Amino acid sequence: MNDKSAGLIILLATWTITIGSGISFLYLRNDPSKMYYLCWILISPTMFWVWTFIAWFNAEMFRNAKVLPIDNTDKD
Repeated sequence: MNDKSAGLIILLATWTITIGSGISFLYLRNDPSKMYYLCWILISPTMFWVWTFIAWFNAEMFRNAKVLPIDNTDKD
């Protein structure tokens, strides 16, 4: 799978979750008990997505980091 296909799949999944969340919010906004569980169901994938993105970003950042040698000479 090339990068363009993967990007389009991720974009489609993101829009599907967003639109599904909006529609389910409109149906359940008047019932507080259902709204509580709906919020947990909707927030959990978002939280996992952000956590995965941050972990990926940190892995890329540390993989591309250039380590400079430490100069231990005293300059006093």
